[in-house]
Amino acid sequence: MIKTVLTLSVLLLPTAVFACSCAFDELPLKEAVNQSFSRVDSVVLAQAIYINQLTEVLPSGEPVPSDMAWGEEVTQFNEIQSWKGSHGKLFHTRINTAKGMCGYSFSEGETYLLYLYESDEDGYYATSTCSRTRPLIRVEGELEVLNELTQPTD
Repeated sequence: MIKTVLTLSVLLLPTAVFACSCAFDELPLKEAVNQSFSRVDSVVLAQAIYINQLTEVLPSGEPVPSDMAWGEEVTQFNEIQSWKGSHGKLFHTRINTAKGMCGYSFSEGETYLLYLYESDEDGYYATSTCSRTRPLIRVEGELEVLNELTQPTD
């Protein structure tokens, strides 16, 4: 009986309860950066130069109300420095930023250290709040670790 009640309570909970959840290891910076570096396709320092909030449209042609929309946005970036990947000087991300989806939302004009996953068939890269992607002002020591990690060995 208790098992049935617990199962039903989980199934009947609103989906908003299932928020994005990331498990981070408490690793030293060098080890954490190395691990993240090996899991992604591109690592780049870039400035967000343009953000386009994609608007979903109902069959009637009207926009989907914001509380029901998926919250997808496309951001154009200008590369400053790259440690991994061949994304080009200008590249785009397309990310679902809806609540609970782990999407990373950017701000125009801000510089980010991006850990990007492979581009999709349309050439858009993705990242998430579960990667090491973050604003430049929050990457203390990380650029130095990336420089060490990518230096050619003799």
